[in-house]
Amino acid sequence: MVTPFVGGGFGGKTWNQQAVEAALLAKRAGKPVQVAWTREEEFFYDAFMPAAVIKVRSGLDSRGRVTFWDYRVYFCRRPGCGRFL
Repeated sequence: MVTPFVGGGFGGKTWNQQAVEAALLAKRAGKPVQVAWTREEEFFYDAFMPAAVIKVRSGLDSRGRVTFWDYRVYFCRRPGCGRFL
């Protein structure tokens, strides 16, 4: 089974169901298979987290040591919402 790395999660938190499906089908067929989900299936079987905005402010002294750190995360209450808390 080949699962290439393609980068970040882009909001999706997949459980790699495609790999499970491919393994079960290949076992039943007795040979390698390729699974290709439609866009609709991909979104249906994936779990998405609400959007977030992360703001970080920091400061260093003349020796490069961190002297200030402010970290704030603003979450959306639900997927597709227009306001951040």
